Amino acid sequence: MNLVAALLMLMAVSTGASLVLAMIFGTLTLWIAWVSLWAGIGIAAVVFIRCRHLKSDEPGPTKFDWVMGFLFILFCLRQFLWVYFRRGAEMWTLNWRHGFSDLAMHLTYIANIANGMRFWPDNPLFVGEKLTYHFGIDLFSAIFSKIGVPLHHSLPLIGVTAGILTLFAL
Repeated sequence: MNLVAALLMLMAVSTGASLVLAMIFGTLTLWIAWVSLWAGIGIAAVVFIRCRHLKSDEPGPTKFDWVMGFLFILFCLRQFLWVYFRRGAEMWTLNWRHGFSDLAMHLTYIANIANGMRFWPDNPLFVGEKLTYHFGIDLFSAIFSKIGVPLHHSLPLIGVTAGILTLFAL
């Protein structure tokens, strides 16, 4: 469980630090992305080390829990490893009937944040309005995009990691 706590702190501190620094300096820059990511890694390391000796009094998982966990992980892998991919000049997704429009919105937010959107950001989809959508995971993804990790690598990794963290929370 200390790894779960450390990964949650990595995501929370990196996102929070990048938001605060981007609001102070006006936009997400390369140095803000690196500073935020390293701050998250540092806090995650401290949490991991400090929590390694903690033991839970809760009973261990049952056979049913293991089966459900395995199925949940399979679902996460299926959902996020093919969240989107390129085939030639086209972008494809396995969820072409249901999830594609939401994916386009998230890709738009990530790209706009990584490409220098001013903070507090305007909504890139509704002209003249401030962004009121909860864009935390998009900001976290934009950190990786800003430091040069391609989205087709970072989005599946973030999705599968968040899914596994959700499994442990359940």
